[in-house]
Amino acid sequence: MLRGGDRVKAADGREVEIVAAPEKLAHIESAELARVAYHLGNRHVPLQVGRDFLRIAEDHVLEELARKLGARVTHVEAPFEPEAGAYGHQHDEMGHGGKIHDHVR
Repeated sequence: MLRGGDRVKAADGREVEIVAAPEKLAHIESAELARVAYHLGNRHVPLQVGRDFLRIAEDHVLEELARKLGARVTHVEAPFEPEAGAYGHQHDEMGHGGKIHDHVR
């Protein structure tokens, strides 16, 4: 999975930085964020987890679920960077932001 800020090196040595396009998202905040994340996770939808927020693609059914759990839901347009999951892509030792991935086949 490529994320905004990742860099890809082509076979000819050129490097390209990935820029994530903004998407229409539901921005979710709650005093019980872990509880809301648990219930959204049970729906198997891509979920972005921030320090004090969750984001999902706009979905009126899931937004209503979050509200019923006491969350505040607003809408934003922002790059969507969902969690890769336990078996998702692992970044190299350079760390996020300065990494170079070789995705040439």
